[in-house]
Amino acid sequence: SILGGINAIVGRYRATAPISKAAAIHSVFSQPMREETMRLLLGAFILTLSVGSVWAQQPQTEPRQCFTPTQSRDISTRMKLADPFKILKNIANSIKAEPLRNQLCQWGKTYVYEMTFLPPDGKVRREYVNAADGSPINRPAAASPAAREPGAP
Repeated sequence: SILGGINAIVGRYRATAPISKAAAIHSVFSQPMREETMRLLLGAFILTLSVGSVWAQQPQTEPRQCFTPTQSRDISTRMKLADPFKILKNIANSIKAEPLRNQLCQWGKTYVYEMTFLPPDGKVRREYVNAADGSPINRPAAASPAAREPGAP
């Protein structure tokens, strides 16, 4: 493999003139080849820097934190949030779906109820409700599956 390659190179040079193995190895990494290698490494380094700077300039999503049931009760009482069970029941009746789950999360500075339902068609549906006033809200980037922390539901 490597030794065989060296022997092949040495063998080519022996046909023309006697040469040592060290000289044969050195000739493989000649000046033009070293310059080309350096250009490629420099290009890869510059590409890495440019990709990193583009990534750093992307807008960051608001942090998302979800709470345990105990924490949710405490926060709901302290912040005087809307009753999640009334909201869950109203949404379930309006979309004719079975409620599966309700979780209080904080998206940035906003408290949000993330509610999951199972409609008759069998496709799980998520609804997001502002926990302060019970109004429906759009799914922000912070709630997208890609932005969720690992292991979050």
